[in-house]
Amino acid sequence: MSKLLTRPLIERLLTTAAALASKQGIKTRELAELFEVSEKTIHRDREFIQNRLMIDLDLDRDGFRYRARNTAQAQGIAMALQAMVGRGIL
Repeated sequence: MSKLLTRPLIERLLTTAAALASKQGIKTRELAELFEVSEKTIHRDREFIQNRLMIDLDLDRDGFRYRARNTAQAQGIAMALQAMVGRGIL
């Protein structure tokens, strides 16, 4: 049986997708601190975003900051997730 998406997970995915769509990207540590979860949880979220939402990610030269390879795609997915939350689908 698959695990249901919980409200905290949905909020993390929305925020992460939006941050990944920005030119500057986001650090795993920043998201972990923002949501008060472990960096391992953020890594699992990132894997979900890459594998299930099909957003290709690049790791910055510093080795800490991720960003979407295609920012328009990430923005579109973030908007779609937000619409589903607004309609009570998620």
